[in-house]
Parts: sequence; C-alpha cells; structure tokens
Amino acid sequence: MNDNVKAIFKKYGENAFRLGVTHLFTVGISNLKDIDVETVCEKMIKTTPENSIMTGEFRADVLRCSVELAKEPLWEVLKYIQTNIGIDGVTVHPGIVLNFRRNACMEEIMTCVVPADTSEDTLDNVIEAIENRLEKYEEEHGNCYGFSYSDAIYDSFKESNIRPERIPIDKTYYV
Repeated sequence: MNDNVKAIFKKYGENAFRLGVTHLFTVGISNLKDIDVETVCEKMIKTTPENSIMTGEFRADVLRCSVELAKEPLWEVLKYIQTNIGIDGVTVHPGIVLNFRRNACMEEIMTCVVPADTSEDTLDNVIEAIENRLEKYEEEHGNCYGFSYSDAIYDSFKESNIRPERIPIDKTYYV
C-alpha cells in the first residue's frame, strides 16, 4: 500500500479524505494540478456563509486533500479505498485478523483486523496496555465487573496509531 495515501488520510481524517476523493473524481485530476491552492482556500474560507453545513476551513481541507491526492497514482488511491474505506458495507482488508476472547470462559469479546504491516512488538504492547487498563480498573473498583474490554482494545490500538476494523462473524456453530 502507498504510504503517501495513508499519510494524507491520517492528515485530513476520514471525512475530508472521502470528500476529497469525491471532489478529485468530480473535478478531475487535470483541473487540480495548476491551481493556486492557498488562494482558493482563503477565498473559500472568507466566502463560506456562517450557517453553511460545512465550515470554510473544512471545505479548504477537502480541496487541499483533493490536490494532494491528485499527485498520487490513481490506482494507489483506489487500492487504499479498496482496503481501508468501507463502501456499501464491504471492505477488503489485507491484514491480520485478531480474535479477542476472555481466558476463563473463552467468550468472544471481538474480532477485528489490523494493517498487515503491524509488528508483533506493537501487538504485544497493545495486549500489555489492555491488561494494564484491566488492572487499573480492578484497583479502582475492587473488581472487574463493568470493565469494557472493547473500549480498552480500541483505546489501546488508538494509542499505537492503529485503527482496528471490527469484522463480524458470518456464522457461529456450537458443537
């Protein structure tokens, strides 16, 4: 996967990225290559009405995102969309599928996928962070009842700059 597209996504966030891609395809790559981006952005910011659905700053970020995406090979952008942006509820993930279960009863907590380039050290650090959160919760409350494993998992991944995608299980069979 192209790291530049990933960096653009992280820089602007999912909403600006999605709208930036839409804008890129609507306006056309060729129309974005020869514009003075900051002059256009300043004008957008100044002329956006106060009661607009999108702020002028957000509209400017959408344009900036579009211009940066126009510099990337189109197929790299589309590959990023295919593997990282859900479209109609379907996302293809080349990654590591993780299944979290409680030790004592093997009850499933969550199944998710993380990027394929996530290192074992990072995964070990995430697991340690989850365990630390559980210990801290138990110290503060005297027991583990009410502890949200899902929140702890997401927060621990977030601190490692990884966004896990929760994937549903199609069927579960008990034998």
